[in-house]
Amino acid sequence: GRDRLAAAGAAPIFMANHQSNLDPPILLTELPGEIAFLAKKELFDVPILGTVLRVGGLVPVDRSQRAAAQASIARAAEAVRKGRPFLIFPEGTRSLDGQLLPFKKGPFYLAEQTRAMVVPVRIDGSGRLMPKGHWRIRPGVVHLTLQPPIVAAQWADATEPREALADRVRTELSPA
Repeated sequence: GRDRLAAAGAAPIFMANHQSNLDPPILLTELPGEIAFLAKKELFDVPILGTVLRVGGLVPVDRSQRAAAQASIARAAEAVRKGRPFLIFPEGTRSLDGQLLPFKKGPFYLAEQTRAMVVPVRIDGSGRLMPKGHWRIRPGVVHLTLQPPIVAAQWADATEPREALADRVRTELSPA
């Protein structure tokens, strides 16, 4: 689906399913541009990793405090408005079995605030290579599918726009 990226513009919001700790490095090497993303605030406390995340301009999110989480979304929106592509996992955490978990609201507030193109990215296979709770990486193949970009006009006029976008993203990320 790389051919679909031209239609996504310079600063899309990539929304991907999440199966493994391998997902962020895989996506960061395969998606174009200097990608920013939300990361749980606890990762910023990990030696070396936290420094890398801060230097990379990534946005910490404190999911335990609503106001702090909303402030993180506002910082993410600022990055997108400045032209930085953004990666977000709408599930908020890794799936144990590859099935989509309930979506968090934040990614859809981000899309609503920025009206950026949303590009769903389906990841298949990373959960087998490094399942949640395991640190050993197994050899194997991961498939990425870049779905067609979703423009704001396709969801923004709905009665419940964030829910309409979430439904569309869920459809695009669901296992075949």
